Amino acid sequence: MIQTIKGNVVDIFKKNICAAEIKIKNGKIISVEPLANNHPQLSNFILPGFIDRKSTRLNSSHITI
Repeated sequence: MIQTIKGNVVDIFKKNICAAEIKIKNGKIISVEPLANNHPQLSNFILPGFIDRKSTRLNSSHITI
């Protein structure tokens, strides 16, 4: 099953935030596509790869995907 999420994607390396749609399959990001209006407008922010939940002590109930 492929899950789709829309939000403001934060690229900490390029110091950039853009509106995008992310597709996730089996818990892994398979694509990140910028939305037509690339300016951040959505209420949620997505930081792919910023937190590796396997290496943190957070319970999965604290993390929203």
